[in-house]
Amino acid sequence: MESNLSPLVQRLEGYKNTMNSYQLQEYSLLIKFDQIKTLEGQKAIKNFLAQNPEIDAILFATNNLAISGLRVIKSKGLKIPEDIAIISFDDRDIFELFTPPISVIAQPVPELANELIKGTLQLMKTKETREVFYQKVLKGKLINRKSN
Repeated sequence: MESNLSPLVQRLEGYKNTMNSYQLQEYSLLIKFDQIKTLEGQKAIKNFLAQNPEIDAILFATNNLAISGLRVIKSKGLKIPEDIAIISFDDRDIFELFTPPISVIAQPVPELANELIKGTLQLMKTKETREVFYQKVLKGKLINRKSN
């Protein structure tokens, strides 16, 4: 997904670094945020797969992107994980119900909410008039289902 949001930028950097460390070919498709759930976004994914038939696994940066990608994969008649393995960031109930269930890297939502509240309260106490950033890194959890 094409975005300046730090978590998405860091996900892309992490993917690239990992591929480079294992000396594997990197494949990236950046889709504009407002196109993810559209036919245009699905067409971009379909074209990307057609141009890169050697791809045997996809890591989707967000759950909405994964849902669009799964629609494309289904329309192409590809079987998961036999033809292509799938993993997504962000868990959704639909991923458990999909056949096969989709593996995800789940965010620690309760901890994220807690840190958001703490950060907001901290910023309110400082009464800063300039732009201030609060950053906290929390580890996600791999939920390994049957799609990889």
